Amino acid sequence: MRAVEPPRNVAVGDPHHTVTAIGLAAAQGEAARCIHCGFCLPACPTYQVLGLEKHSPRGRIQLVKAWAEGRVDADEGLIEALDLCLGCRACETACPVDVRYGVILEAARDELAQRRAGQPANILLKLALRHVAAYPRRLGLAARLAARFLHSAAGRQLEMLAARRPGSWLAAALTFARALPSPRGRLEAARPSSSGGRLPGSAAAPGTTAPGRSRPRAALFAGCAQAGLFPQVNAATASLLAAAGFQLEVPAGQVCCGALHRHHGDPEHARALLRRNLQAFGLLRGEPAEVIVFNAGGCLAWIKEAASLFPAGTPEHAAARQLGVLAKDVAEVLVERGWTPGDAVQGGQRRSLRVVYQPSCHLTHVCGVTDAPLRLLRSLPGVTVALPSDGGTCCGSAGIYNALHPQVSAAVLERKMAAIAALGGGPPDVIVTSNPGCHLQMLAGVRQAGLAGQVAVMQLPEFIAWYLARPRGPLPPAA
Repeated sequence: MRAVEPPRNVAVGDPHHTVTAIGLAAAQGEAARCIHCGFCLPACPTYQVLGLEKHSPRGRIQLVKAWAEGRVDADEGLIEALDLCLGCRACETACPVDVRYGVILEAARDELAQRRAGQPANILLKLALRHVAAYPRRLGLAARLAARFLHSAAGRQLEMLAARRPGSWLAAALTFARALPSPRGRLEAARPSSSGGRLPGSAAAPGTTAPGRSRPRAALFAGCAQAGLFPQVNAATASLLAAAGFQLEVPAGQVCCGALHRHHGDPEHARALLRRNLQAFGLLRGEPAEVIVFNAGGCLAWIKEAASLFPAGTPEHAAARQLGVLAKDVAEVLVERGWTPGDAVQGGQRRSLRVVYQPSCHLTHVCGVTDAPLRLLRSLPGVTVALPSDGGTCCGSAGIYNALHPQVSAAVLERKMAAIAALGGGPPDVIVTSNPGCHLQMLAGVRQAGLAGQVAVMQLPEFIAWYLARPRGPLPPAA
């Protein structure tokens, strides 16, 4: 795979600003634990495509350490290295001494965010995240408008222009824009209407609960990207939980988890969103459900670490820590419940399907959920499941990374599609993933690889619900 040149369009206020020890104290202490062994290098997607030490975890750690100690300035090279990190956290899994790279990256990016606060691009990004991305209906509307533009005469002319410059920023950006859900009638954003409410289309999947078993309370976190772009995934999640015997609640008042805001230098808004969710899910009242179910790996990973937004000893900090304990991925919840979709199969022939499971990085490396999704998929008769030949490394989505850095994201995605092709046997029938951002990225990858119309892309609850409802029917709708 060829290395690509990193873009040089990153700027910051005063590049000679000296960072105080207070701003990067946590990063400096954690960076000092790095032993420079290089085990993180093969695990790092950006190092694999850019081929430069500064775009590896080891290189970034040393840059941040030197910055915190005042030995280097925050020049363009250091800023670029931090900006182009995907934050996939695979380096943490690979690290033999358990360096918490996430702490280093977050602290360094916080410092940069403070200095960029007044820049027009940063202001626009903050406004978009606060007033569009955090609202499912607005996000869905934005996706529809973008899709309609791409299908218009002006959109087709823009694509023709991009085709003349393969590898350009425009060409890469359009690759991901085309992956947005196409306007097919009205795009419903599955939002909670009342406590204990049901999502649209959330009829129980085939299968019954064993007589006499208790019905524990499960609260579903609907999310913003999931509800705005892929509402069918929330409906499928609800149906699987019902089939497994849970008493499902979809609390009113829940909002965006705040992950994108926190990771892009807006902790104040992330804190406000988290406080509203603590109230909506009953944690500040001491009345939470027995389990709070997530179907987006990125959201779950953030919630696991979100208590740090509140001072220790406060009611919010305690409630956020409890939320981190109660929050679980849907696959984990179903397996712990002792329910697998294979139990719901009533016999009869099943069409053979080849499935590639592309896991969410944060679900894997932050939450440690690796086996449960595979167990669910492999319980389905006739379904052959494999990870990509790279073991499921990052696909290049990383929240809104593919919008901010589309060229590097496209290069990472190219490697991912090559890893899927390396499995042999032709294209898979379905690529299954566990995060809405990954879903969009893999849709883009299928189109980029010329497999549109051949390979379907679905999230795990959606695929399982489809399989149980249509065991002998045609393949899922192709991408």
